[in-house]
Amino acid sequence: MKITKKVWVIMDKGHKAIACGTTRNRHLQLLDGDFKMRLITYNTKGKAEAGFRVSQFYLGDAAEYMEKTYGEEVTIKRYKSGTWNSPDRELEDYTYTHVNQDKRHDEIYEAVEATLTLDI
Repeated sequence: MKITKKVWVIMDKGHKAIACGTTRNRHLQLLDGDFKMRLITYNTKGKAEAGFRVSQFYLGDAAEYMEKTYGEEVTIKRYKSGTWNSPDRELEDYTYTHVNQDKRHDEIYEAVEATLTLDI
């Protein structure tokens, strides 16, 4: 017996990462092979879109891909190593790559219709 159901999932615009986990522990998983994660599914497109507009994802295994594809370089001031508690603290510029999921969610994610099939 086969049961099929249309659902909505959250993927990045490049369709290389998909939302997995639980509603409280959401992360992205690359679609590069065999994975045994729970997919996060939604009944409507609107609920799926709200799912990526309201809260962020842990980047997990997809961190390198997401930073390379959607990351922005950010420079901040930080204390030099070992000087944060000394009286003559020194600041230095620190640059890193950040995926800004709050401000750029519509550029990064989209709701994609999928069909789940259960063989019983």
